[in-house]
Amino acid sequence: MDSIKNEIYELQESKALNMNCIIFMLNENHQYDFYNLLNIKYNYRCNFEFEIMCELSYPEIKLVFNGLSSVIIKNFAIFDNQKECSFMFLNGVAGSEGQLFNNEIPQVQFICKNLDSCKKIKISMDIISNGSTEFMEKYIFLSESYKALQGIINTLQQETHMLAQYKEKYESVTESTIWKSTKGLRLLLDKFKTSHYTRLLYKSLIVLKNEGFHSAIQRLKNRERIKVMNTAFVGEYDIDEGEANVQINKQMKRDIKFSIIVPLYNTKKEHLIEMIESVLKQTYGNYELCLADGSDKGHDYINKIIKNYRNQYDNIKYIKISKNKGISGNTIEAFKLANGDFFVLLDHDDILTRNALFELVNVIHTNQYEADFIYSDRGIFDDGSKEVLAYHFLPGFSPDFMRACNYASHLNAFSKYIIEQVGFIREGYDGSQDYEFELRVMEKARRVIHINKVLYYCRACEGSVALDPTSKMYAYEAGKKAIEEHIARIGHKGKVEFLKDTFSYRIHYDINQADLVDIIIPNKNHLADLKRCINSILNKTSYKNYMVTIVENNSSEKEVFEYYDEISKYANIRVLRFEINEFNFSAINNYAVSMSDGKYVLFLNNDIEIINNDWLNEMLMFAQRDDVGAVGAKLYYPNDTNQHVGLLVGLGGHIASHYDYGKNKNETGYMHRLTMPQNYDAVTAACLLVKKDDFVLVDGFDTVNFKIGLNDVDLCLKLRELGKYNIVTPYAEMYHYESASRGRDDSGEAKKRFEKETMLFREKWNKYFDLGSEYINPNYKI
Repeated sequence: MDSIKNEIYELQESKALNMNCIIFMLNENHQYDFYNLLNIKYNYRCNFEFEIMCELSYPEIKLVFNGLSSVIIKNFAIFDNQKECSFMFLNGVAGSEGQLFNNEIPQVQFICKNLDSCKKIKISMDIISNGSTEFMEKYIFLSESYKALQGIINTLQQETHMLAQYKEKYESVTESTIWKSTKGLRLLLDKFKTSHYTRLLYKSLIVLKNEGFHSAIQRLKNRERIKVMNTAFVGEYDIDEGEANVQINKQMKRDIKFSIIVPLYNTKKEHLIEMIESVLKQTYGNYELCLADGSDKGHDYINKIIKNYRNQYDNIKYIKISKNKGISGNTIEAFKLANGDFFVLLDHDDILTRNALFELVNVIHTNQYEADFIYSDRGIFDDGSKEVLAYHFLPGFSPDFMRACNYASHLNAFSKYIIEQVGFIREGYDGSQDYEFELRVMEKARRVIHINKVLYYCRACEGSVALDPTSKMYAYEAGKKAIEEHIARIGHKGKVEFLKDTFSYRIHYDINQADLVDIIIPNKNHLADLKRCINSILNKTSYKNYMVTIVENNSSEKEVFEYYDEISKYANIRVLRFEINEFNFSAINNYAVSMSDGKYVLFLNNDIEIINNDWLNEMLMFAQRDDVGAVGAKLYYPNDTNQHVGLLVGLGGHIASHYDYGKNKNETGYMHRLTMPQNYDAVTAACLLVKKDDFVLVDGFDTVNFKIGLNDVDLCLKLRELGKYNIVTPYAEMYHYESASRGRDDSGEAKKRFEKETMLFREKWNKYFDLGSEYINPNYKI
C-alpha cells in the first residue's frame, strides 16, 4: 500500500516546474487555456500560482480554465481572506486524490462573489500535463490500485465489525433451549434439501407452473439442447424468465407470421446452434425459420444439425444449395422458402433477444399494420469472451444519416407489402446487400419505425465487419454504388464519396448556381462583430450568387453608419432600416424577407465568423431538395467546442437541447454522428437557410408569441408539419461568438418573457414533449 502511494508521488513530482502569472479580469466571465497560458510541455509538473484582479466591482466573477484531455489537477488552493471564493470542476472525473481528466476537455471554474475593484486574490494549483501514454496509464493504474486497496481495507473493517455483531447474535441463539431441543428435526431437513430428487422435483414444478405439461416433457427430451442453450451468450438487455413468461401468456393478437431469413455458409457448429436457439426461445411463437445452406462438403455437420432440429420443430424450413451463391444469392434462396407477413433478416452467427419478435408485433399493431420497415438497437459481443463490446443506440428514422451510413442495419423487419412494391435483396451488392435493399425500401415505405430496445446481437469474430470494418472493403464499394442508384431514383444528381476514416459516405449534390441566396443579418451597434462577420462572408464564400442584407435596428454609434457607407460600394450588400421601440427578432427578419428577391433566405447572426469557403454550397445543396425545410451549420465557440450541431425538442422535458454540446470540434461523436449530415427537430437561427416560399407558407417567425426566443425552433417545427426534414451539415463550419450581438439579458423582465414564451411553446407543441425527440435515443445521454 505504501509503496504504491510513494510511486504515485514520484510520478507527480517528476520534472517539476514553478510558474507564476497575473491575470487581470476585465469583465464577469473569462476563459483561459492552460496549455496556451502556461505553454506547459509534456511530462512536466507545474506549481501554478496566479493572481486575479478586477478593474470594476461585480456581484459575481467566473473564471474558467480549459485543459487538455491528459491533464491532472491537484491541490487547488485560494490564499485570501475573501470568504465568498470557491472553485468547481465543470468537466472531468473528480476523485479524492485530486482531479483526473481523461477523454474529454477538462474545465475548472473559479467563482468569486462581491469582489471589490482592484482587489487581488492569489490562487495556487498543481498541474501535471502529460502526452505519454505509458506515463498516463501507469499513473491511472497506480491511482486506481491505491483507491481500490483503500476501499478493500474500509470494507474489511466494516465487515469485521458486522461479523462481530453476527457472532454475538449467533451465540445467543445456539445457546437457547429451543435450538438445542430441535437438533434432530434440523438434521432431517438438511438431508431432504441436498437430495438429487428434491432438486429435480423442484425444477419440474417450476416448469409445470410457468410453461405447462407439454414444455416439461419437451425439456426432458432435449436435455442436451438445454445444456447448449444455457452456455450461450446472454446480453444484459435480454429479458429474464419472469418477463418472458409474461410475454408468452399475454393476451394479444398473434395474427402476424414472421419469416426469419438466414443464409448459411460454412457456419461454425456453435454459432449455428446459438443462432437457432435464439430463434426457438422467442416469446412470440408465430414464425418460421428459413435457412438456405451454401456450405461446402467440409461442413456437412450443418445439414445434420438442422435435420435434428427439423425432427422436433415443424416451423424450420431448410434447403441445401448445390453451389454457394454468395450472401445475396443464399439470402434470396432462403426468401423463396418464406410465406410470412413480415420478413426478418438474421445473419448465420448472430443472436436475437428472446423478446425480438414480441416487440416487432407490438409495433406493427400500434402502427395499424403500416410499419413497412422496422429496426431496433443492437449490441456487439466478442465471440471468445462473450463480453459486449459496444451498444448501438440508434436515433429514429433520419434519411440523411441513412444516406451517410447504414446505421439502421439489424434488427430489421420488412412487410410483405413493401417487398411487393420494391422487390427483395438483389445480387451484385455482396456486403451491402441489406443496405441497397433498405435504400429502396425507405423510398416507398409508408412508415419507418425504430424500436428503442436492444433486440439483436452481432458477433465480433475474426474476419467479421463488427470486429474489423476493413475486413470487407468490397462491401463499401457496393454501398457506394447503392447510394448512387438511390439518389438517381429519387431525382437528384451528384457524386458519392467513400470516407475511409469513418467508413461512411458523403454525397456532393449538384447545385443550381442560378439561385439567389439572401443573407439576412440584423444589427444594432457591435461594429467589430459585424465587420468580422461581413469580412468572413466576402473572403470565404465560394458560391457567388448571394446578397447580404443588413437590417439596421436602432444603432446609436456613428461608426456603425460610417461602416454602412463604406460597404455600400459592394453591389451585393445593402442596408435596410427597421426601427421599432422594442426589440423583436421575429419582426426584423420577417420584414427583411418581405423585401427580399432571393429564392432562399439565410438568417445569420452578426456574431458569426465563417470558417470554410464552401459553407454556402454545402448548405444550399440540401436546401434545394423538395423534402428539406431548414438547413443549419455546425457552430463552434471561440475555444473550439461545439455550440450547435442540431436541436432536439422535448428531450428530458427541456424545450430544445443541443446535441453533443460542448464537445471538442475535432471529436467525431457517438457512431461518428458529428461527421455526417443529420436530421434534427430544429436548427438555430444563428445560421439557418430556408426556401423563401416555405418560410412564407408557414407565416415566417411568430412575431407575437416568440418575439425574441424560440422563434427558430417554432419555425422548424412548422416546417416539419409540412412533411419537411430539418438538417444540419457538418461541412458548413463557423465560429459563433454567442450573445455578442445583444449581450446577455438576465433582467427580471427577460426572465418573465422567457417563462411566458416557454409556456406558450409547450402548449403549441405539446405532442413533441409527449413523444420526445425521435432523433436521439433515450439510452444515449447528451
